[in-house]
Amino acid sequence: MKPFVVIEITLCSALILMCSACTKPAPLEPSSAIVATVENAGAGNLSSLAAPQIEDWLRKHQDLAVQIDDMCKTPRDKADANWPVTTEGRVCIAARNASMYYRQYHNPPKPKGDAVGPGWH
Repeated sequence: MKPFVVIEITLCSALILMCSACTKPAPLEPSSAIVATVENAGAGNLSSLAAPQIEDWLRKHQDLAVQIDDMCKTPRDKADANWPVTTEGRVCIAARNASMYYRQYHNPPKPKGDAVGPGWH
């Protein structure tokens, strides 16, 4: 083999090794009752899914979406800036979006007796 080819192969191998060694492994997320509830209901492994994909599944299971949205109230209030990108955060965002239609049309808020609508009165 020519020396130039050996040098090319060596440099390419070194570059590939350096690039692969610079990546950090993904941190392990703590277990979550919210995620476990959705996975046990038949959604499968949610760790690699985006929120819109989870939301699509939850729209087909409206009762579960409302239940999960209620479960997410406490974690949502105490969440840090990284919470929305965790599996639990994505599930809670998807549940909030999926349950919005159900809450609005199937369980509308009761009108107050003293409320006045728009217009001249």
